[in-house]
Amino acid sequence: MSESVQNRCITLRSAAPADLDAINTVIERAVQTWELPHRVKRLALVSYRYNTFDLDKLFFLYPIVQDHRHTK
Repeated sequence: MSESVQNRCITLRSAAPADLDAINTVIERAVQTWELPHRVKRLALVSYRYNTFDLDKLFFLYPIVQDHRHTK
């Protein structure tokens, strides 16, 4: 295993409204990898974006990555 992976700790917490931009960025990047015309991806993306109402109905886990390379 590489040193960069060995020295990292990942914890999960419930997502908050402030996390939605980062979550939606991941969704957008994933949609952009689809082998479809740009117009189809643009139209589909609207329905895949999350908002604060979704946080009330869905359970999101948000990762926190801590680097422990400099704590030894």
